[in-house]
Amino acid sequence: MPKTPNHLKICTTLILLAGLFFDANAGETLPKTTATTKISPQQTGQINPLIARAYQHLQHNEAEAAYPLYQTALQQTPGNRDALLGLATIAASLNDRRLARHYLNQRLATDPQDPQALAGWFNLAVDDGTHESRLKSLLNQHPAIGGLHFALGNVYAHQSRWSEAQRAYENACRLAPANPAFNLNLAISLDHLGQTQAAARHYREAVRLNRYHHAGLDTTASTRLRDLPWP
Repeated sequence: MPKTPNHLKICTTLILLAGLFFDANAGETLPKTTATTKISPQQTGQINPLIARAYQHLQHNEAEAAYPLYQTALQQTPGNRDALLGLATIAASLNDRRLARHYLNQRLATDPQDPQALAGWFNLAVDDGTHESRLKSLLNQHPAIGGLHFALGNVYAHQSRWSEAQRAYENACRLAPANPAFNLNLAISLDHLGQTQAAARHYREAVRLNRYHHAGLDTTASTRLRDLPWP
């Protein structure tokens, strides 16, 4: 059995992308999508065309083009949820955690119970020992938010509680199977548990979805696949 590398680390920086763009049809707080729609602005009523264009750019991993559109939308409508979460997504994808938290804090000042903003916040904040209990409480209220399951899985993974992490990531993948980050972390948890064939399936799925969504994942999955059995 191929030994799991000690340096194999979970993905955390794409949690906002995961929560915003792949949790389709997961409860009342999320937008309705069609089979051909990967992501949708989370507003009722008329869609701001700047937000719609920014989403399209993020679909193609074009953060530089999306950023000024979100900024303009936020200037036009201070506190705009889509703009704040989009800006936080871009900052997190660039590993600028301070800036991502800044935008998330603005959103949470308006709605302290926004489940997707909270999911992102928990992944960006240092765990003070309360994250597990707080995430479980949130999941009791919002069980269909894949990003919250993902965040809980990351809490477990950081503590090397891989069986619990696997279950949390499986819940996230069940809710958002097209999410590359969810599949990657599920693969890593399975890998640590010695379930290499199942891990390889999810590594391959993470690589496929990463290419399809232009999500910007690192090379963890493709690199690890070279050492794992096929199929």
